[in-house]
Amino acid sequence: AGTLKAMLAGGAEAALSVQDVNGSFPMHVAANAGHQECVEALLAAAPDSLAAPDFSDTRPIFYAAYSGHLELVKWMHAK
Repeated sequence: AGTLKAMLAGGAEAALSVQDVNGSFPMHVAANAGHQECVEALLAAAPDSLAAPDFSDTRPIFYAAYSGHLELVKWMHAK
């Protein structure tokens, strides 16, 4: 999370819009891995990122739920 925060502070916001071959954004990847600190940092930098769909129209909260990160799902849902 520290590296991500440093990158964002250094002006790496353009990386937030990069998608992988499945259309996943960094928020999807962080949610899938259960990295709440990264999810928080990404949300602060890109408030719309929680609602961003991948190519299958799947939102980051589903990634967190599917991977079993219940506390993160609760936190994301409250946002």
